[in-house]
Amino acid sequence: GYNPNNMNNPYNPNGQNPYYNAPQQNMNAYYGHMPYGVPNNAQNRAQNYFNNQQRFLRLREQKNELRKYSTVFAITMLSFLFASYIISFILSFGDLMSLYENNSTFSASIGIFYSIFAVGLPFFIANKYLSKNKLQSETAKTIYSAPKNPLKTISLIFVAVLGCIGSMYISGLVTVFFNAFGYDVSAGGEPNVKSVMDIVALFVGTAIIPPLVEEFAMRNVLMQSLRKYGNLFAVLASAFSFGIFHGTPAQIPFAFLCGLFIGYAVIATESIWTGVIIHAIVNGISCVYYAAAFLTDEDTGDTIYSAILGV
Repeated sequence: GYNPNNMNNPYNPNGQNPYYNAPQQNMNAYYGHMPYGVPNNAQNRAQNYFNNQQRFLRLREQKNELRKYSTVFAITMLSFLFASYIISFILSFGDLMSLYENNSTFSASIGIFYSIFAVGLPFFIANKYLSKNKLQSETAKTIYSAPKNPLKTISLIFVAVLGCIGSMYISGLVTVFFNAFGYDVSAGGEPNVKSVMDIVALFVGTAIIPPLVEEFAMRNVLMQSLRKYGNLFAVLASAFSFGIFHGTPAQIPFAFLCGLFIGYAVIATESIWTGVIIHAIVNGISCVYYAAAFLTDEDTGDTIYSAILGV
């Protein structure tokens, strides 16, 4: 009988899987003792039958696993939305929303709490569940190792950052399109930087904590779990989720395209730290403008920002 619990790796024909070994062994033993003159097409039909049965079992097992994955990720995303609403509800009390909009240190602190509570916690629980039920890909165990090829990693970081910067302009076109019809789809107000502490909080809350938490969620928990079904599928699925994850119409195409570049770089280097660095650079570039504008003036900030984009 078919018992998937006895299979170490249901997708590896060379593994200890009785559905790859036993039928072939039985068939070889059977046909090895057949009388002379048995037609070859009978053997071919039997071989095709066994192959079709193996393929059917693999597809059924994959369908069941994908159903589990989709359920886990759906519950995780709903938990993320629920946690987001809780934070928004808390900010509606008293003058907290006004403080959030006018105090960069406070808004950055809320952003850090949001990343850990709304994003990190649900995906941490999902990761524990997937690991406990042996639903993670083998690559998830080594994804936190350092990249093995420094030159390739540095090249991919530059290429991915370039792609993400290009995605900013596509996001700008989406904003212009919606604005032409009277809809404001901007991501929100700009940070109100008034002190060095605001700058530090802005960098920590934008370019350090979110890259760590979001790359763990999207490129480790989600993408690495789906790589057994193909790297292309895993990158597309994680990039799509990364886009929806950002919520606003202006950010969805930007985040989706960034997810493609980051996902490819992580898989090509077999290290999630490549994705964290790319994510941190892209988020940090916007912080540089606000820091430069505060320390000098807006025109100088624009010049420095443009120079960084040019590089």
